[in-house]
Amino acid sequence: MRNIDKNFILIYVTSYEQYALESFEVSPFRYLIKPVSIEKLREVLRDVLVELTAKQKFMFYQIGTEHFQINLDNIVCLYSEFGRKIHLELVSGSDTSFYGRISAIEKELPPTHFVRVNSGTMINLNHIASFNRNDVTMINGNCIAISRSRKKAVRTAYSHFIERSFGL
Repeated sequence: MRNIDKNFILIYVTSYEQYALESFEVSPFRYLIKPVSIEKLREVLRDVLVELTAKQKFMFYQIGTEHFQINLDNIVCLYSEFGRKIHLELVSGSDTSFYGRISAIEKELPPTHFVRVNSGTMINLNHIASFNRNDVTMINGNCIAISRSRKKAVRTAYSHFIERSFGL
């Protein structure tokens, strides 16, 4: 199966613990030993949803009649301009703007990598240079204030991002 698709999510469910080590040759997502509790199954399926969301690679937008796609890895941050336009700051330093609402974009972006830090700004957790309680500095040098109401959510999102990055 891995020869056909290297990216599919493989979960072993078995009664034989002795084969767990061999299963690593095909990079399973999880290895569950029977009997599997409903709670453990729910936990693994939640992790699968997080993983699938994290694999989302593109954001699509439109300027006039022209349609664009951008790789999510290229977005440093995005913010609302006057509530009607979205401004993208890109890794390359070239920025772009298009009509849209931050609340609609927030629903499209994977919460595993993007977090809203204030009412009009979302950041890509991959491109944080430094982080503290009040603001976050991005790799392009922008220092973005974290609103009081979002501090806990931003801190939690960043902690989960770090954990996933280290495979914890």
